[in-house]
Amino acid sequence: MSQVERGHASPSLSALTRIATALGVAIDYFFTPSGNDLSISHAESRTFFSTSESPSCFSHLTGYRGHGEMEAVLIRTPPGARCIESPLSAEQLIYVLKGEIKLTLDGNEFPLREGDFVQYKTKAPHSVENVAQAETTLLWIGTP
Repeated sequence: MSQVERGHASPSLSALTRIATALGVAIDYFFTPSGNDLSISHAESRTFFSTSESPSCFSHLTGYRGHGEMEAVLIRTPPGARCIESPLSAEQLIYVLKGEIKLTLDGNEFPLREGDFVQYKTKAPHSVENVAQAETTLLWIGTP
């Protein structure tokens, strides 16, 4: 281990896996550049992506994914779109930046408009629906 620390030896993948397990981190921890405890997302360089499972577009605001305890995602949702979320026991926060949504949580409906905020933790399926006539923009923050 001392030789690895001093840069005189390189551990095998299996040795690296054992070290990661002992330290309680994922193996990708060793492959991410150091000094990444700071994550800045500039608006002009932000990119959005979509998936085949959702009509929404997403932009990860947190750059050091996998190392932080929170993840922030900017979500743009077209009118009428509904996203059914899988049950998670993680804490989630939604801030409505633009538009209007309906959050259905444990069978209860909660209308949220621009400027509204919700914080919840549930193991039940839940959904978010854009009930506005235009695109809605949300800031979602949660534990990965």
